[in-house]
Amino acid sequence: MDLIVIVITFLLGLGFLCSNIFIQFYSQPGLKNLNYKSHLLLMIVPLFLTIITMIISDYLYLDLMTSIILSVVIGICSHMSLMIYFSAKHRLLWTLGIRNLLRNKRNTALMMTGLLIGSAIITSSLVVGDSLDATIKEEAYIILGETDIRIRGIENGFSQASGLAKEIDQDLANTFHLELLNSSTVSENMDGFYYGRYVDISLSNPNSGLVEPSATWWAADSFNHTNGPWEPLGGENGINYLDMEENEDLSGENTFVANRILADELGVEEGDKISLSYTKYNPSTGVGTLETISITIWKIVEMEGSSTVRGSTSPVLFSTLETAQEIQNKKNKVNFIDISAKGGPKDSLNSVDEIYSKVKKIFNNVIKAEDVGFLLQTDVEKKAMSISLQSGDARLSVEMIEDIEEIVQNTTSNSSIYKTLQAQLFQVRYRADDIVGILGSDVDSLYVNQELEWYSSSLGVSIYNSSNREWTQFTFPEDMTFNDFEHYNSTISFIAHSNGITKMNVNGSAEFLSVLSSDDGTNEVQSIELLESEKLLATRLTNENTIIELLIQQDNWTKLTLDRGEWDNELFRIDMVSDEDDVLIRAYDLFGSKTCRLSKQDLIKFNEQLIQCDWGELYVGQNSLIEIGGLMWDLKSTNSEQMILMSNNSNINLSDLGLPSGNIIAAGCDGIWIENEQILYVWNSTMFEPSNLLVPTNAIDKPSFIDKACIKMNHAVLLGNEGVITTFRTPEGLVENARIPLIRTIDDMNLIPLVGMAVEGQSNFIYSPPKEGTFDLPSWSNEMLIVDENENVSFLLIGSIGFGKIFKILFSFRIMLTLNVRPASSKR
Repeated sequence: MDLIVIVITFLLGLGFLCSNIFIQFYSQPGLKNLNYKSHLLLMIVPLFLTIITMIISDYLYLDLMTSIILSVVIGICSHMSLMIYFSAKHRLLWTLGIRNLLRNKRNTALMMTGLLIGSAIITSSLVVGDSLDATIKEEAYIILGETDIRIRGIENGFSQASGLAKEIDQDLANTFHLELLNSSTVSENMDGFYYGRYVDISLSNPNSGLVEPSATWWAADSFNHTNGPWEPLGGENGINYLDMEENEDLSGENTFVANRILADELGVEEGDKISLSYTKYNPSTGVGTLETISITIWKIVEMEGSSTVRGSTSPVLFSTLETAQEIQNKKNKVNFIDISAKGGPKDSLNSVDEIYSKVKKIFNNVIKAEDVGFLLQTDVEKKAMSISLQSGDARLSVEMIEDIEEIVQNTTSNSSIYKTLQAQLFQVRYRADDIVGILGSDVDSLYVNQELEWYSSSLGVSIYNSSNREWTQFTFPEDMTFNDFEHYNSTISFIAHSNGITKMNVNGSAEFLSVLSSDDGTNEVQSIELLESEKLLATRLTNENTIIELLIQQDNWTKLTLDRGEWDNELFRIDMVSDEDDVLIRAYDLFGSKTCRLSKQDLIKFNEQLIQCDWGELYVGQNSLIEIGGLMWDLKSTNSEQMILMSNNSNINLSDLGLPSGNIIAAGCDGIWIENEQILYVWNSTMFEPSNLLVPTNAIDKPSFIDKACIKMNHAVLLGNEGVITTFRTPEGLVENARIPLIRTIDDMNLIPLVGMAVEGQSNFIYSPPKEGTFDLPSWSNEMLIVDENENVSFLLIGSIGFGKIFKILFSFRIMLTLNVRPASSKR
């Protein structure tokens, strides 16, 4: 019996003793004349029966309230029965009452019926409640087993909704275990400690076609679990984690055990292979990708012992902790710690009471700020320290801010506090366009087709529809590198990359095209061009980059080899450009490049595997093949007077292309940007002529030989410092705008989201915050936008944005802010 039951039992006994004394000597005068033996029996027997009932109820694990009511009822009934037996007056009253019941049978029947119905209702309610309570308790005992204390982290904010447990460093768990053992009170009352991992998974049996969409992958520390009080998987004679570890050492393969529920759901037997799907997280970016692997079920265990860690009817897959950490890419990480107090599942409450507060205190002592997601940074020279949260939604709660302020004020009274709130900007609307959406700061390829704009970068493809102001992004996988872009029609484009070719749709859907494999297993496609409608030409370098393969898509893929003659140097890159009739292929080696011309019709009709090609002379120096106005051009110099027309067109006066003399900065689509010229030039089918556009103010000359651009008569897109600058002619005049990155990149490595920041407080090393109702643009975005003083810009933030103590309010919905913009100063 625990302390609460003992105290309640004592109070019940004392209450009955006092009530019996009051009844026998004050409220019932007829009992005063009883002898002392009768008085003792009237006082002691009900008291004894009440105490015995409480003890038996506690032994049977009845609910506390049920035990109290049952004890009171038995005490009252026993006292009344003894009064009837010893007191003639009470015996007479009972005799008269019984005779009256027999005399008025109708009233008696109605009364008894009412009593029976009322008793049935009350009894059934108690039975249902007790049964439900017992079922819940039993299920809890089944799930936890010998576990009395479980420690796991909970993410805050957005991440809490994902259901993912916060990761715990395994070294921290080991240190925690040692500290528990060093505490005499804890070690004397603790008989088990282990840690592990669990994640949600889905499984499928390819043989039977059965699928289990929601299961748990449970992994535990083999040594501590097996040597603790926890039962093996499947009960007393089942499988333990050391058995799985031993099997892995003998077989050299990962070992998996399924409980009976999972085996029945999938229809598997021991030795069968199944597919396991789980989310694998990149430790540097935190981005998760769905992975599917094939595993073999080593053993199937019954629903007893530790195989019911998720419940008596839940499917669970078991493995060793090392296997789970390796496959899930979570080396040295666990997400729960289990502690068992001495005693069985139902009789360890006293031990738990002894150790709980001490376990909590020890854990708080060993855990560090970094372990729970805090980031502490110091600047010794400026005597400053920064406190931020880098887990969950990365926002400090009101309580956290108040605690930090109190600590700072109590320790350093002369310090100042500067608070900031950062939130990612998902949408920035400026001059009727949503300008944020490009993946990455540097654009490798761009194309404009009426209202659609296509941008390719190292991170992926971004598509902007100016008619409805919607962005669509396709993010490249981590191991994928962009090589070439080819526009097909108003909704579809093709991407050549390190893994092959992907067909992109404007709605964001993507289809990976399965091309013929090379002899050496090369998948990378260097460049792509359209031969004609739905016929694609792709180039690939194989055999240690010495063989050029041409892949032609018709009904099926055809693989051809392009003859290089005696030129057998290792190649590094291939470029292609085409017009209506021909395709130019330029291959680059370490010293220079050579160019080959092929007819589109010959390529389509070619039925031999080796294509002969008349390669030009090796050209040493920078050059670029560009399609302008549907024609092929070769730029071996940035001088506009040295442009070489590569298309066969007799209607063009090559001595006068209509261009002013100067260096070409950018070219693409139909036009050219020439240095020191205020107007962009476009091709009109016979010569270049001035467009209706001026060179945008914030367009820049990148370090590349010829920058990417898309220039048309009334619309142009040029590269900016980060992203692109757009300009187009409207009936009201020229309108300049920008497309800036949703995620910035620095040297194609650091991924920095576009954020808005709210500030409060003053500091001598941080710039003064803007006035209320205004918004400061950072210097890099100010270089992209032509923002007039007090011009309006709209920002969209999505999610839960806690302003904490800064603004004394918590927002949790879509917020659209329209603010006056103050251009950033040069010092920021």
